[in-house]
Amino acid sequence: MLAQTFTDFELIVVDDGSTDGSQEYIGGLTDLRMRYLRQAGNRGQSSARNAGIRAARAELIAFQDSDDVWAPEKLALQYDELCRHPDVAMVYADMLRVPSAGGPYLLAAPELRKGQLFDQRRSVYATFAVGIQSCLIRRDVLRKLSAFDEALRQYEDLDLFLRIVRKHRVLRIAQPLVTYYETADSVSSQDQHNAGARWGLMRRHGLRMLLARPKAFRKELLSLVLGRREKGLL
Repeated sequence: MLAQTFTDFELIVVDDGSTDGSQEYIGGLTDLRMRYLRQAGNRGQSSARNAGIRAARAELIAFQDSDDVWAPEKLALQYDELCRHPDVAMVYADMLRVPSAGGPYLLAAPELRKGQLFDQRRSVYATFAVGIQSCLIRRDVLRKLSAFDEALRQYEDLDLFLRIVRKHRVLRIAQPLVTYYETADSVSSQDQHNAGARWGLMRRHGLRMLLARPKAFRKELLSLVLGRREKGLL
């Protein structure tokens, strides 16, 4: 990240209770743009990102996880777009995904439209396949929306994007500006929080889903109910 062509930024490193020596490593770095925050215990990625947002002094916010690499021109291109379009709340981009097995492939982001819950794809939500790592978002928008829902341990970025797009215009850069390396223990590969997160999305967006696409609503609800039954929760 420090190799960006756009250099006027602050880098806030939020340590979510790690035990891998991150604090010692970062303490040995001398770049004055860096600040280190450590959370007491592992509170989850939503909590860590919200802590970074609260600490930020800049008017624009970007996110990078430990398994991502930004293209050197990422911030510069997105900053220019937000300057040219003051009504745009967020700029996002495509990603290059490198799986733990197999070759890399392009993960093209959807074209999001203001007020849109669905698009032409078969996915449940329009913002599916937008990576938080690829975004640059106005800080005031994040704060007005209370940023990430800390009750969600998965899909918290998808939920945030839906809430942004409901009221704001966003812009896609149709080129991969992030390389995402998939690892066996990455948060996105874990499924223990999947059902709970999907229920959370239904509680927040289910009425809009029911009104806009009843068949999708019934299919998702049935899938969740059957999942609870299989686990003996019903």
